[in-house]
Amino acid sequence: MTRWKRLILLLIGIFYTSLSFAQQPKIIGKLVDIKTGKPVEFANLHFLKTRNGTTSDENGSFSISQEGLPDTLSISSFEYLKMKIFIDKAPTKPLIIQLKPIEQEIDEVQAVGYRDPGRHIIQMVIAADKKNDINKFNNSVYNEYCKTEVDVVNIDVDKRKGYLGNLATVYNKFSSDSTANIAPVFFTEKFFRVYHSNNLQTNVEHEISRKELGLSTDQLGAKIERFDLKVNFYDAIIPIFKTSFLGPASNLGLAYYKFTPVDTVDFGKTRIIELDVKPKFNNENTFFGKIWIDEYTWAITKYDLTTSAGSNINFVKKIRLRQNFVQISNQADRQTTIWVPKQFKMNLEFGNGLELLGLPIEGDSTSKILQLNTTRVYGDYIINSENLNANNFFNNSLSPDSVSVNSKVIQKFDDIYRLEELTPQEKAIYQAIDSLKNDKKFIRETKLTAFVATGYWDFGCKLRVGPYSSLLSTNQIEGLRIRSGFWTLPCVSKTFNFNGYAAYGFNDNAFKGGVGMKYVPETTRYMKTELYVRSDYDALGEFDDALDKDNVFTLALRKNIPAYQVYNRQIKLIQEIDLNRDWSVKIFGAIKSITPTFDYSYLKSNEGIITDFTPLRKVNVNEVGINFRYGHNERTTIFNYDKLRIYSAYPVINIGYIFGFEGTKNTFFEYHKITANISQEITLPIKGSLYYSLSAGQMFGTVPAILLFAPTGNAYYISNRYTFNNMIPYEFAADKYASLMLLYNMGGILLNKAPLLNKLKLRERVIFNSYIGTINQENRYYNSINSIKSTVSKPYSEVGIGIGNIFNVLSIDAIWRLSQLNNTQPYTRFGIYVGLKLLF
Repeated sequence: MTRWKRLILLLIGIFYTSLSFAQQPKIIGKLVDIKTGKPVEFANLHFLKTRNGTTSDENGSFSISQEGLPDTLSISSFEYLKMKIFIDKAPTKPLIIQLKPIEQEIDEVQAVGYRDPGRHIIQMVIAADKKNDINKFNNSVYNEYCKTEVDVVNIDVDKRKGYLGNLATVYNKFSSDSTANIAPVFFTEKFFRVYHSNNLQTNVEHEISRKELGLSTDQLGAKIERFDLKVNFYDAIIPIFKTSFLGPASNLGLAYYKFTPVDTVDFGKTRIIELDVKPKFNNENTFFGKIWIDEYTWAITKYDLTTSAGSNINFVKKIRLRQNFVQISNQADRQTTIWVPKQFKMNLEFGNGLELLGLPIEGDSTSKILQLNTTRVYGDYIINSENLNANNFFNNSLSPDSVSVNSKVIQKFDDIYRLEELTPQEKAIYQAIDSLKNDKKFIRETKLTAFVATGYWDFGCKLRVGPYSSLLSTNQIEGLRIRSGFWTLPCVSKTFNFNGYAAYGFNDNAFKGGVGMKYVPETTRYMKTELYVRSDYDALGEFDDALDKDNVFTLALRKNIPAYQVYNRQIKLIQEIDLNRDWSVKIFGAIKSITPTFDYSYLKSNEGIITDFTPLRKVNVNEVGINFRYGHNERTTIFNYDKLRIYSAYPVINIGYIFGFEGTKNTFFEYHKITANISQEITLPIKGSLYYSLSAGQMFGTVPAILLFAPTGNAYYISNRYTFNNMIPYEFAADKYASLMLLYNMGGILLNKAPLLNKLKLRERVIFNSYIGTINQENRYYNSINSIKSTVSKPYSEVGIGIGNIFNVLSIDAIWRLSQLNNTQPYTRFGIYVGLKLLF
């Protein structure tokens, strides 16, 4: 093929590619009530010939493809007369369409022969949920556009000072609402392609594009992800922030709700029934509001529900959930239609004043209130496709004007990703921020806000330092300790991250720290190569939701025990890869030396035979290892180039193998370690959740006790579900072990029924931990120089009871040790532990 032919073919390819990405012209307009002028929200619009359809938003606005004109636009709503408009050519201005309300007296719902007609209606909805609940279809693929906004409301109009006042004043200049008293502190837009399989219970979200404000407060996104709700209204149990809410449209809901028919509206060939929903009992995790139901299919077409006043959801005052559904053609049966979600809105309002602290005193309605608003819009559905799966769904679409996806890399945000137009208020956010981006005072105050909320301070988009929670701490070896870290940001490199930290102890007058590099070429299918060098005590936490030992809260909460710390010097190379949506693998190699600070030594040996009776303290180790992790439908987010695991409703499995070998100077040991763990947090009916973690391990080889399995004892009076609270560090050692950890959060199921106490919304919790480990004869003989202990045939066990939600952030647990009581100190038999949790 000649060079000219190649060029011509390339130009033709580019031309057609451009056409495929071209945005179809749209007809925009607004629906209003002909009498009052108020917007008509959630009305259905579709062209009769092309079947292109949409729904008006809460402001009555709509946007619909004008492909295939002339055509007739059909408009229908529950409370208004159906209207048809013939459109022969594209209008040059937005349409203002006036709808006439139904003047006739609305028929009452009559369910003859039923003592409780509302209950009967919900029973019909439950019976038909298999054909109406999209999550019960074989599979579905659709586009999802999500907007998340955080506002501070009730800014004093006359006293707008400081960061919030300045932002509210500028925002008010652009907002069409002249009475605006809002300061929008966070706003982001995202576009996803989503796949769901009922048979495999698989949900996959492929993020295609996102848009942020470009401020320091964008880093709040990793924390706001934890407040994201994915609600399926047909479920009996609706998980909200790791607690259970009772779904009204379920057999369980029939026992907890009263359903009252309000009215009905004839709507074409069917009838829409409106139900009033109220909880039967106080202090339960329930909702109140309204549900609209299609009497022909018994499908839910719309709902507007708010969490009841007795709900127990930490410092959140209330959550309002609204969703509307639209009918689309069933690809499997063109003669029928099915109802699918069109729009979902969540409005989350935090408490204020003493109410924010969990005291039963309602906040001042004129005080500042923090609100989080999320809007999701869905479109371009493909239902029950035999050709699409979790691997190829992201670049297939149903309609010619749908968004085309040709890359797994997050793309630049474009207007084509908006499945609904920005509201005037949302446009005002962008306008206000654009006008303030060169205001040095505003930028400084924005950084300060982000610093207080996240603990990190960003220098532009190049460098991040922090967190402030680890700046000051204390321990028995170092005395007063200070620590600070840094991370480079995407403006330095989008794929490479350089990081490190430095610490100093005023008692040992020594510096510690580490430096590292991360290479993350892809985040959609996460892949990370990390190299770090570290010289420090083992002070860093292993879990995201457990406190680091370097933090201000541990100053006065350490137990009166010796310093069971280990000094590590190590070089480690890690490769982490997502194999698919569920499985990931982490491979590592490390060279390290371990020096205990407590009384410990070992003897040099050769194949288990002691050859040198000179006691040694430092243990040098070479290790390579691999860990497989399974997390089905796990919600994750990226922060500081690391993939943080937020939540999975399914069991999470870890299987690991480590090989220790000789090879460098003063490494004397060869061993194999195999470990397995399964853990899960289960949302339970009627309230609460159960966390369990079951672990087991086996070691092959003769090694010093410091290299054996050591259950994690708690050196602090700080509650930690990953430790054995009344066990001290390195109290036991084993080359074969099994353990079980249980934490049952009862969600207030008992205390919420107690007079007066129920107003405090306290949550009971029960803890049970058990561990058994043994040491073979070879390791016992080799480590006879130390007084190591194993549980032998009698497991270590502890049990505790506690109360959570004290001031909405604190918990207190009383924990008793049940076994292994010989020669133990009093503080290991019983302890009072406090917990601090700023997240759900």
